[in-house]
Amino acid sequence: MQTERRGQSTVEWALVLAVLAIAVVAAGYAFVPSFQTAMDSAGDGMKTVYTSGTLPPP
Repeated sequence: MQTERRGQSTVEWALVLAVLAIAVVAAGYAFVPSFQTAMDSAGDGMKTVYTSGTLPPP
C-alpha cells in the first residue's frame, strides 16, 4: 500500500514559512524603536554638518 505524502509535506513547508514570517515581523517590531533612534541621530548629525560645516561631537 502506497500513501501520498506530497500534500502533507506542502502543508509542513507552509507552516515553517508562516512561523518564519511571524518571527521576522516580531523581530522588526522589537528592533524598530532602536533603529529609528539611530537614524534620527544620524540625520541630526548630517544636518549639523550641512548647516554649520563642522562635525558634531561624538
